[in-house]
Amino acid sequence: MPPTVELHEKDALLDRIAVLLGGRAAEEIFIGAISSGAADDIQKASRLARLSVMQFGMSDRLGLVDYSLQQGGEQNFYRPYSEHTAKVIDDEVSQIINDQYERVTTLLKEREKEVHSLCELLISRESITYSEILECIGPRPVPPDPQMAAYIQALPTRPLLPETGDKETGNKEPGNKETGEKETGDNSRRDDDDSGGQERDLDNNDDASVPEKVKEKVREAAEAVAGRKPASGPVACKADKDEDA
Repeated sequence: MPPTVELHEKDALLDRIAVLLGGRAAEEIFIGAISSGAADDIQKASRLARLSVMQFGMSDRLGLVDYSLQQGGEQNFYRPYSEHTAKVIDDEVSQIINDQYERVTTLLKEREKEVHSLCELLISRESITYSEILECIGPRPVPPDPQMAAYIQALPTRPLLPETGDKETGNKEPGNKETGEKETGDNSRRDDDDSGGQERDLDNNDDASVPEKVKEKVREAAEAVAGRKPASGPVACKADKDEDA
């Protein structure tokens, strides 16, 4: 794994926010209806925008002042700034979110063909590798830094499928390890029961799950396409760490 980067450049944070908003933008552009699927991404994007304004001093209107409410790891209910400053903070956070949403919306419209291609690939294969993403939407406009390139190079091109059967006897079907005979009896009955259960599950399957699956793949495809513009470096943001915790 590449080393964790503790410094967060402003452009890298904005790139991260834009990618997080890519799923919601894809719903609006390609599906025509929004859902709650982007709730977690919106929460993370909002926290990053608020951190950049209140703690990282990246707002021109607020300057190099720390307006964070937590001191010493404990929640501080005293707000050390005025109502006017609070409104400026809210305005700056909203401006960052709106600007990056408009940015990623424009990008996805320009890359509509790539989004559809990647979405179709995700629906057909469920999971894809980094090399398959490159084959589908093309290489990144700017090559990754050497450390990230080495990490990408080590990624598998295609997950290996588990081997079936017994390696010692060469029997490809479950059976007796020593004789290679196929098991019958209870196993056959269990197989019949399993197949019957699968048929019942298919009969009871709600058609509404199919559009939801497509929506999820569209969101994943859009976020992958939106991430083609590389950040200044790998970003391990505080908001993400808090979320994982």
